[in-house]
Amino acid sequence: MNVKQGANKNFKFYVYVKGSQTPNLQVPMNIVFTATKSNKCGCGEVIFQKSLNDGITFDETTGKYVLSFVPEDTINLEPGNYAFDIKIARANLQYFVVNQGYLNIKKAYTGLIIGGQ
Repeated sequence: MNVKQGANKNFKFYVYVKGSQTPNLQVPMNIVFTATKSNKCGCGEVIFQKSLNDGITFDETTGKYVLSFVPEDTINLEPGNYAFDIKIARANLQYFVVNQGYLNIKKAYTGLIIGGQ
């Protein structure tokens, strides 16, 4: 997952029911995205978190979740890899991980580049 520092970016994804080839399209689930300091296990210091209706939306027409980044999420992060996970809460509010990986923050280049002829 790649995001430039200070950029707006959306990622769309489905959540599949265990053992099924069909995504869950009926109702939104309690879902949480957590990004942590560079840490392979994803158990480092939390740098930001998003949840359903707070950075994650559910599109009822497509059944897809939309994870949205706004400039404030990444503008002050150093370029590099940050571990993330996406969890879903069960009825007893215990979470299980449905995806994990790295959020790759790319340096934002701004301003004019003035060169010779």
